[in-house]
This record gives sequence, structure tokens and C-alpha cells, in this order.
Amino acid sequence: MGSTDAVSSILQPALNGLMMDILMSPKFYVCHLAIPFICLLPDFTLKHGRAIFYPYPSERIMVEQKANPDYDFFETSIKSDVGKFLTGVMKKNRSYGQLTSKALSEIDKMS
Repeated sequence: MGSTDAVSSILQPALNGLMMDILMSPKFYVCHLAIPFICLLPDFTLKHGRAIFYPYPSERIMVEQKANPDYDFFETSIKSDVGKFLTGVMKKNRSYGQLTSKALSEIDKMS
């Protein structure tokens, strides 16, 4: 096989020696490092902008747990949900008269 320099001078004479000029330029290396970060910037911005302004419920829980290590999601949500549920059932059935004052105070604590 012949020299690639000879083949390239026949096919593309204007590009002869251009690769070495590119590799010797500091601009090539700066672009080689900077372009991937520049291309990922919109993805990074959208992902973190969404997480800041419109967080998923799981992200809210993680933030609450980080701020308060004693936070227990299940205990908090189940107590409030059960309280709301019981209050709704009682109002629907109008069965407040059958409850003791202790049960009513527990329901009030939960809601």
C-alpha cells in the first residue's frame, strides 16, 4: 500500500497536513474539553429547574427528611389521612353522637 500522504494529495490536496495543524492548536484542546459541558448545560438546567420549581412528591419527602431527621412520612401521612377519612365518614353518617369525648378529641388531633 502506498503512502497516505500521496493518496491524500491526489484526492484532497487542500487538506494536506491539516490534521497536524489542528492537533498542534490549543484551541482544539479547549474546544475538546468545553463542548461536552456546553452541550449538557440545557439538560442540566431543565432537570434542576424542574426539581427546584416543580418537585416530585418523593423529592419533597427527601428534602423534609434532610431538614428533619426524625421525620417519618408514613406516620405523618397515615395519621392525617386516617383523621380526614374518619372525620368524613362521621360527618357522612352523622354518628358524632355515638362517640365518646376522648374519641372526638383524638379525631381533632389528627385533622
